[in-house]
Amino acid sequence: MNKIAIITIYHKNYNYGGQLQAYALTNFLNNKGFISEQIDFDRVSGGGFLRNKGIVFIKWPYSKKKEFILNHFQRWKSSKNNGTYSMQYENTIKKFNEFISDIPHTSTYNKSNIHQIGDVYDFYITGSDQVWNMDYCTDEYFLDFVKNKNKCISYAASMQVLNLLETSKQKLYNQIKDYKAISVREVGAKNLIESVGIENVNIVCDPVMLLNRTQWDTVVQEPETKKKYIFAYLIQREKKERSIECEELANKLGLELICITSPGWENDLSSSIKQIPNGIGPREFLGLIKNAEYVITDSFHAIAFSIIFNKVFFSYGEDDRKTTLLNFFGLSNQIVKKSGLQNAFHYKYIDYFEINKKLSSYNKSSINYLEGALHNGEEDD
Repeated sequence: MNKIAIITIYHKNYNYGGQLQAYALTNFLNNKGFISEQIDFDRVSGGGFLRNKGIVFIKWPYSKKKEFILNHFQRWKSSKNNGTYSMQYENTIKKFNEFISDIPHTSTYNKSNIHQIGDVYDFYITGSDQVWNMDYCTDEYFLDFVKNKNKCISYAASMQVLNLLETSKQKLYNQIKDYKAISVREVGAKNLIESVGIENVNIVCDPVMLLNRTQWDTVVQEPETKKKYIFAYLIQREKKERSIECEELANKLGLELICITSPGWENDLSSSIKQIPNGIGPREFLGLIKNAEYVITDSFHAIAFSIIFNKVFFSYGEDDRKTTLLNFFGLSNQIVKKSGLQNAFHYKYIDYFEINKKLSSYNKSSINYLEGALHNGEEDD
């Protein structure tokens, strides 16, 4: 029985999509008869990650640096008081920690000792999420600690940053050229990797789409509210303006608004939002999507789960991650343009009959890639 180690952004990662995709890939593989677990890799220890973030910060324009510093100061200030936001944050982190601990995982490793497990597993998988974001990722996410590169596979790796200097392109090529199999999540990432001279790059679905709705139903924690509501999950810089638009739409429709953001950033939402629920971990997050009348978000994974649960949703922002997903399913109309949310609400009906067939096909082709990559060829020897 093959043992598989997965490296993704798992260690103390209080991000809903990040933990749910980690759960999904591990759960899927274990259901297939493998023994898989997350490498509990502390990317902050050792300095590589913080150094890379520092370099990126230095390159930012003054206005972006100022906004970043002010946002983090407000978050720190909020965490130090004994008010509602502090309680919500603590309860949310508790829910996250419970969920994280339930995902099979290794002991904690960092840059100095991860090489100790470089020859322990039959296969190593890097992915998913932004594990190949060249602004932040460290060499460990390219499995540099694994001696035998024929054991190395990527699954739905995401890059985000696609405009690379030639030195970064060469580094990317050198790091993954000997992988046994490579798959990414977005068209832009595929094009970039192929442009540096690597062939046979597959596009596969995000790990959360490897599990079907029935399987996700077993993870869901149903929300306490019995009222009909709009669920807004907003994580990007424009979340205050976007949360105001969500309030206006909810008021117009006579629905309750339940709005959340990344844990600890609640002060960035509109101050008039009344319903910011307490203690929302990954299970509660799924419940809020599943039971919403409408979902409004700027998050890739909230879109993915809206599709899984067949919800009417609206998406802020256009990037490679979202456009690849929305274009594949023919859902580009759900993007909120500059004309605003209320105009986008014209597309308030989604026919999921054909979309579900596409999802099933996407799921099958992605599983075929993964099972083929994990074939060790023993019967051919």
